[in-house]
Amino acid sequence: MSGMMILLILGGIAAFAMFSIAQSQNANDAWGKAAGELGLRFTPSRLTKARELSGDLSGFDVHVDTY
Repeated sequence: MSGMMILLILGGIAAFAMFSIAQSQNANDAWGKAAGELGLRFTPSRLTKARELSGDLSGFDVHVDTY
């Protein structure tokens, strides 16, 4: 493989990583806003942990997460 091909592949991987991080931050921001409006606790996602909302909502114990 030529040096130029390796640079293109690495550039693509870097671009994908930056896009993924931005998307995750946008989702965390939206979930955080929803938690604030609903009076729930928000735990943002991390590398090995999914984001989640939890707390009491109108007398119901609520737990929302992703997998």
